[in-house]
Order: sequence, then structure tokens, then C-alpha cells
Amino acid sequence: MDDKNLKMLRSTIRRDKHVRRWFLGLLAANKVREEFYAAPGSSALYKNFSQSLKKQKLSLINCVLLVTIFSLSRQPLWLAAGGIMFGLFILRLNSSAKNLAEAAAWMVSRDFADTDMARTTLYQIGEIYSRKYRVPSLVDALYAFDSAAIAAILISLVFNLSALSSSLSIFKFFSVFILLSLAGVALSFPAVFKKIK
Repeated sequence: MDDKNLKMLRSTIRRDKHVRRWFLGLLAANKVREEFYAAPGSSALYKNFSQSLKKQKLSLINCVLLVTIFSLSRQPLWLAAGGIMFGLFILRLNSSAKNLAEAAAWMVSRDFADTDMARTTLYQIGEIYSRKYRVPSLVDALYAFDSAAIAAILISLVFNLSALSSSLSIFKFFSVFILLSLAGVALSFPAVFKKIK
């Protein structure tokens, strides 16, 4: 596989959230992790990816917690701390996307070294990996992610509309709506990937 195609793959993973989520699910598969640790020189790539992902999740949890505390207490200090934590989350998101892209590019270059990548689409790669590692294909994952996001938003909206009618302020309505929607989408990711295996 030539460097130009690998560069395009890395760029796609870093910039397209759906492709990034799919590769995230692929690299989380036990068989893939075992292959990374078994191949010489690739375990460091997987460790970097894994550690950056853990830091990203921790900063997101802290951010949501601080904003929730602010919405309940109305003290600006909590909002400022949540804003700082959100900035840290964005930095870590970029770092984990870069590490994910590097690990995925290594994997694809290993498995498709003899293939003319100009004639192979990302969807075909997704189908091949889907069969090999028994994970959802890229197309199945895209559909499931969108369905889960819509369901989380609708459930959050219904919950908040009922709460709004019982004297919840507009500010709390929107803050709780956004937090529940984000939490629903974030929590549905692993369940979606397991459901459509």
C-alpha cells in the first residue's frame, strides 16, 4: 500500500466521526488486540491508542460531571472548571484520533499490502474486516449509530418535556437535554457494536 493511500486513510479516520467510531470498535475487538500484541513493533501503537482513549473518556466524564454540578448549583466556578475540562477533552479527542488513525493505518497496510488501494473502498475494507473479526460492517455501524443517536435525542426530549411542564427552568431544560442526549449516544456506542455482531 502506498503512502498516499495511507495518508488519506489517516485523514479520513481523524476527520470523519463515523469512520473513527467504526475503527474504534474494530480495534476494541479481542482478536484485533491480540494480533497487535503478537506482531513485532505494533504493541506500542496499540498501547498509545488505548491510553489516549482512556484519558479522553476520563476527561469527558469529568466535564459532564462539572457541568451537571454547575446546572444544579449555579456557581460560575463549576462552569469555568467544566469549560477547562471540555478544552482538555477536545485536546485528548484529537490525540486519541491521531493514535487511532496510526494504529488503523498499520493494520490496513499489513492486511492490504498487495492490494491496489485505489480500487478498494473503505466500505469494502469494512466488509472484509467484518467477516474476519466478526464485528459489524461499516455500513451496519453507520445505520446503528444514527438510529441510536436519534433514539437518545427523542428519549431525552420526551423526558425533558415532561420535566419542563413541572416547573423546570428553560436553562435546566436545555442543559439536561444536551447532557442526556450526549450520554445516550456515548453509552449506546458499545451496546450498538455488540448488538449487531
